[in-house]
Amino acid sequence: MGHQNIFLNFVAGAFFNKKWQLLLQKRSDTKKWGLPGGAIELGENLNDALKREFQEETGLEITPSNLIGVYTDKSHTIEYPNGDICQPIVTLYVVKSRSKVDFKMANTETLGLSFFTQDELPGITNKQHEEMINDCFALASPNVTRKI
Repeated sequence: MGHQNIFLNFVAGAFFNKKWQLLLQKRSDTKKWGLPGGAIELGENLNDALKREFQEETGLEITPSNLIGVYTDKSHTIEYPNGDICQPIVTLYVVKSRSKVDFKMANTETLGLSFFTQDELPGITNKQHEEMINDCFALASPNVTRKI
């Protein structure tokens, strides 16, 4: 396909601790922070992809819970170093886990893990992650009153 602009499908998860701090991953590609998640592989469903990606990037075995949203904005186009261009479609869930975070977790994709409140967020990897993180705090917090 060359460098033709394509859609790529991703899934991401929002994991909160008991203090309602959000777990973020320091990414090896941008050296900035974002939500754990990644590309859906051929033949995978959303839940299986999220479980796999979350385990690979955080070491946590999770269960997807509530859907936060689906993000498709064309303004979030990604251009990779090799010239490939894509418009990401990201499905974002709240996730639950009974295991504890290993803050020393590191691999080829993860340089570090840490919990953050909305007021203490570090440099975020891109605008799409910023939007999703803001929605995580706005939509997943127990203090939010939802109107139906």
